[in-house]
Amino acid sequence: MCIFSILVGVLALCFPTWKIDNNTGRIYGLFQHCGQLFQFSNCSLIHSNTNGVWFEVVRGVELVSVIIMFLDVFFLCKRNPCRIEGFDAFFIGLLLAVGPAVYGYYFNFSDFGINASLSWGFIVACFSPGLAIVGSFCMCGSEYTPVTRVEPFDGESMERRREKKKTFSPKDWDKFPDSGSHVEKDYYNDYYRNHDPYVDDYLHKY
Repeated sequence: MCIFSILVGVLALCFPTWKIDNNTGRIYGLFQHCGQLFQFSNCSLIHSNTNGVWFEVVRGVELVSVIIMFLDVFFLCKRNPCRIEGFDAFFIGLLLAVGPAVYGYYFNFSDFGINASLSWGFIVACFSPGLAIVGSFCMCGSEYTPVTRVEPFDGESMERRREKKKTFSPKDWDKFPDSGSHVEKDYYNDYYRNHDPYVDDYLHKY
């Protein structure tokens, strides 16, 4: 979902199809306006402060949100998706929603939307935060599983591991007389019953 959110966000940024002027037929995006969609020779850049500070905020928020989402997905490819990445994607989705919300507000309640209508680029931009938020809900239900599992050991467990290296396994008990250490045998009874699938072949002798 987050990958689709990036693709949709880039599409909304690149195509000048957020608004159509009903008088001239020109189409307007966040960074340029054109006579027709694929006639790039007839396009002109939208300079800073042309539409006010709010327009610059929309452009900056949309651009930064797409970049952050790209980095988030890049790191997702290198580790298992989990709840942490879900929270990141959720907040990025909220950030992506700021641009279309501000744009739609000024389009309806200012001179920016006079004799104009919203186009499909604005609708596409509204889908991007929705996809990111849905993807965040999917990841929030996952727990992080490290590639290499590391089990914590307390002092007693470490001592038992060191003692285990100094002693023999049940496979070596038949080399010693029956008067061997029963404490050692009891210890390996508990240990190898959970770790050695063939332990019963050796323990039935004792």
